[in-house]
Amino acid sequence: MNKCHPDKPFFAKAMCQSCYNANYRAKNKTYLDALTSKWHKDNKDQANANKIAWALKNPDKVKETKRAYVQRNLSSYRAMCAKRHASKMQRTPIWADLKAIKEFYTNCPAGMEVDHIVPMQGKNVSGLHVLSNLQYLTKSENAKKHNKFGE
Repeated sequence: MNKCHPDKPFFAKAMCQSCYNANYRAKNKTYLDALTSKWHKDNKDQANANKIAWALKNPDKVKETKRAYVQRNLSSYRAMCAKRHASKMQRTPIWADLKAIKEFYTNCPAGMEVDHIVPMQGKNVSGLHVLSNLQYLTKSENAKKHNKFGE
């Protein structure tokens, strides 16, 4: 009898490759975590590219992970939303055409998102919530842009 797969014949290896790997990872978790962390620090661009590529291939898993995160951190998520709403209110001048802005959001094409060209909460610059600062981007382009301007 095989230890990890009882249906295998007795002359098969004591442990299959996947079980051996799982056993090795369990025994050497700290060491492997340190190696992985070092690689991510040394290869930030490649790590980010890998992460983005995976997210584009697995949108359902990303969506489910985000949903689970929000459920676990509901109060933090609500605080973040309130902060963004307050920021938007502060950055909407009295002369802004709110009807035109609402229409811009309403007419957003399928598969696109409304993005602020100059981010409202950027590190170096903060834009206004006005029609001339809005554009349509795909979800992936908007995610890559994040809160950056001119990069």
